[in-house]
Amino acid sequence: MSGFAPQEQRRLLDLQEVDSRTDVLDQQWRAHPAVHAIHELSERSATLEDEKAAAEQAVQDTRGRVRSAEREAEDIRARQAKDQKRLDAGSVSSPRELESLQHEIATLQTKLDDVETIELEAMEVLDSVEATLAGVAASLAAALGDRERHEQE
Repeated sequence: MSGFAPQEQRRLLDLQEVDSRTDVLDQQWRAHPAVHAIHELSERSATLEDEKAAAEQAVQDTRGRVRSAEREAEDIRARQAKDQKRLDAGSVSSPRELESLQHEIATLQTKLDDVETIELEAMEVLDSVEATLAGVAASLAAALGDRERHEQE
């Protein structure tokens, strides 16, 4: 530093002191418990966001299965009602056609029972995935709230 004027040497020493102090403050900041907590909560929030997206997709998919089963059940009921109406109207004249129609009605009832079972199972799954979604959403809200509190410290 002998090649510098005393005033320039003093400015360089002041700059070095500011730089050292900045490094110390940066290390203290990184070591602060709140910073560590914020980092952990940010990671937890990211994980929960992914879990929430997966749960939302599961809810959407399951609702689709429930709607599909409901539509199929409605279609079967409509066909069953149409066949029953033909049977009740007495418009079937031959015994063979009568037997075939009765068999069709019985087959439709069996199919309807199966579809309604699938629908009920899908509804149970829907209840479960909606509960999972609610739990994940609550956990995410708590993690975000905790992170916000730590950020304000």
